[in-house]
Amino acid sequence: MKKYIFREYDVRGIYPTDLNEEDAFTFGHAFASYIKNNKVIIGHDNRLSSEGLNSSLVKGLLQGGAHVIDLGLCTTPIYYYYKKLLNVENGIMITASHNPKEYNGFKFSFSIKGNACGKEIYDFRDFTLKDDFLSGNGNIYHLDILPYYKSLFKDNIFMGDKKLKIVLLTHIHSDHFKKETIKRLAEERPTLRFACCEWLLKPLLECGVN
Repeated sequence: MKKYIFREYDVRGIYPTDLNEEDAFTFGHAFASYIKNNKVIIGHDNRLSSEGLNSSLVKGLLQGGAHVIDLGLCTTPIYYYYKKLLNVENGIMITASHNPKEYNGFKFSFSIKGNACGKEIYDFRDFTLKDDFLSGNGNIYHLDILPYYKSLFKDNIFMGDKKLKIVLLTHIHSDHFKKETIKRLAEERPTLRFACCEWLLKPLLECGVN
């Protein structure tokens, strides 16, 4: 892996010049060798390069003996939520946040408190560049996150007979999440009415929400 993609708050670079599937495998193998508790939760955003990076990351984690909980396609807040809910210290989110589409990277943590930064990242960088990793037989569990996450909305919105108009300003990457969540809300809470910005209009209309 290239030293310069290890930054103050994450690993980030242009795909595939700075960061590619081989790097993702190496990162996963190093991560599994580095962590004290070998359980790790991972997720990825919807950038075109994320799925391939995720697949290689998983192979590296398993090679290092990690026990992987894979959330699949999700938002960063969903990743944070499940990390806290399941009380998993170690985590990796494949995303480049606000950066242009050609970028990708890893936000990662070794603590339940928050993402690694500064010295934590640089110490892990130095460990990774030494290329002295463990070998093991890890395992993976694919967690279906939608049913439970959607139930949070259903179980925590109690408006009685009141009819409210809700404006959704959301950062959700995938139409799948938007559509499924809104559809569930519409079915379970028919007193809610939705308005939204233009880029949310299509999935809303497809759900029959107005």
